[in-house]
Amino acid sequence: MIKIKMKVEDIFDIEGKVFLVTGAYGLIGSNLCHFLDENNATVVAVGKKEEKLKDLKAATIFKADISNEGDVISLWRSLEKEFQNHGDQCERNISHVQTRVQ
Repeated sequence: MIKIKMKVEDIFDIEGKVFLVTGAYGLIGSNLCHFLDENNATVVAVGKKEEKLKDLKAATIFKADISNEGDVISLWRSLEKEFQNHGDQCERNISHVQTRVQ
């Protein structure tokens, strides 16, 4: 077996980019939040239980049930306000979702 020692920054740069992680306090979500934080990304953690979200390494947490349309609309409106000046890609993505939500 050949072991390859490679870091994410060897493949692509995620520093300063915003990542939305749904189901953030689950096994995969919590590990993803930790990985993104360790690589200097901005993490937005989303989940149904706010008390579980508080234990995560995340810049921002949102209590939301993504199966609930009202929660999703509220989430995107909050993201738009919080990250409106966070770069062109974020703005394009939010604008794209916004046209579908309104």
